[in-house]
Amino acid sequence: MAQVMWTVTGSVQVEHVLPELAWIRGARSALRGIKVRVQARSKIPFGWGPWTSWGTVVTDGRGRFTVAETRGGDRRQLRIQVLFDDDRLRIKEGGRAGVSLGGDGFPVDVAIDVTDKDWFVIHDDRVAATESRRAGCHDLGTLLVGPRRLRELADLWTLVGLALDGLDSMGSRFGLDRKQVVKYPMGVGNGSPASGSYSNPRNGTVYIAGDELHSRTILHELMHQWAYDRTRGEDGLAWQLARHGAAAPAAREATTVMPFHEAFADWAAYELLRRLSNGGLSSFLEDNSDSEPGVPHSRAFLVQALGSTDRHLDTVAFTERGWRSFLTLLTCPTVDPLEPETAGALAGPSGTIHGPTRSVRCGLTFRQVLDVLNSHAGRPGANSDLRNSDLDFRGIVHRAQRVHPELTDDVVAGIMSCLDPLDSTTPRDGVLVPRRRSELRMPVGAGLATAGAPRS
Repeated sequence: MAQVMWTVTGSVQVEHVLPELAWIRGARSALRGIKVRVQARSKIPFGWGPWTSWGTVVTDGRGRFTVAETRGGDRRQLRIQVLFDDDRLRIKEGGRAGVSLGGDGFPVDVAIDVTDKDWFVIHDDRVAATESRRAGCHDLGTLLVGPRRLRELADLWTLVGLALDGLDSMGSRFGLDRKQVVKYPMGVGNGSPASGSYSNPRNGTVYIAGDELHSRTILHELMHQWAYDRTRGEDGLAWQLARHGAAAPAAREATTVMPFHEAFADWAAYELLRRLSNGGLSSFLEDNSDSEPGVPHSRAFLVQALGSTDRHLDTVAFTERGWRSFLTLLTCPTVDPLEPETAGALAGPSGTIHGPTRSVRCGLTFRQVLDVLNSHAGRPGANSDLRNSDLDFRGIVHRAQRVHPELTDDVVAGIMSCLDPLDSTTPRDGVLVPRRRSELRMPVGAGLATAGAPRS
């Protein structure tokens, strides 16, 4: 039989499930960088032959693909499959399963999971009632991924891909160290109350529970992986699922390590959202946990759930609220308009934080705060990965000042004043007035807790 040219082309798009993606990309957008496999089968007597692959290609920036093959001229049917995989990211469909815990407290996850699926069919001539095709060019037009589960996986690919692009755009130090794998839906523990989304620092895998497909959860868990790449000793942490089911942001925890990681991941998720939306979104459109991102908590709110003997700066470092406010304060353009003594939850009225600066600029950018966690060769105090013992106010401030000398002692004093429940002043009482170094209320003062167990 004479050989003839067959060309199959088309584009792959998704109608977004996540509202934040619909805001950023529009209701529908192209699926970039996914693998597309074109299969064909020939008409034979009494039916059809087996499916054979005509090649695998990667979609371009518009989601388009083209496969050209020289084959016989017999009539054929076509099938198109997609795979969410490249050098830096893999999206896998998982399933709820009982998973035992290892000796380190993390779920034992197997490399081959019988519940996982790889390739997904997005077009099938048999289903489309296409009897057969002749040789030539076949433009399949726009192929929308579906059903809903496949749209959800496509949204995971799109959102995590945008986040990785955003981190990579900050510079070579800001990307993730290893290929990321995201499994959805993947619950652990047969649906126990502790089962939920989590990031495993040992295998670089993010697990998203079936009822937690929200942009905030996805970015939160991804930023856990980013932080794990830059810290050492995290393998000994209590399994995050247990943490999610057993503690609250206001509670005092046994160490400063867990609240640091949780607060950092949530704070970074909001900052990343703002960056991905070019400043258009400061809050998530669903599952939003922060009514005023960018505004730190008041002193009263920081210690709301603490006993009277625990209401001091040492203990604030053992709470998520304390760390969330600390990170937020680092990015405030200036602390002097803040009112930390207010009886409400926030230390300042909405709008004062991100408005024009009124005094010395003290705010770091999102990129600058992330850079504090990076390792800086030749810079003592910041020339190695963070260890658990560094994850307290003292350790982070010390490192931040080595990376960003513009974060002066006086600015740090104002930040710590906002976090200190025993302080009754406002930052502008001191920040605007030059003071001697001996008068600065620094976080390295006597008794500031470290990342070990809290003092009795």
